[in-house]
Amino acid sequence: MKIYKTAGEDEPGGMNVFARLQRWHCPNCGEIAVGYPNKSNITRVECKRCHITMLRKQKGRHHDIIEIFENISEY
Repeated sequence: MKIYKTAGEDEPGGMNVFARLQRWHCPNCGEIAVGYPNKSNITRVECKRCHITMLRKQKGRHHDIIEIFENISEY
């Protein structure tokens, strides 16, 4: 008798998915900005040197958009 698994069962040792650390230089002052993306793949970072807020949105494998704001409260 064969036992078939349903789609909802978890396997031990399954593949875990972790967010990848993203690093880039601040376009305003050149300081390195580091952050983790959220569920919608948007990384929000405040520069330690010039205190601007940057949103990095990944549009493709090699295509990112960085939006720069002076003050931001919610995105």
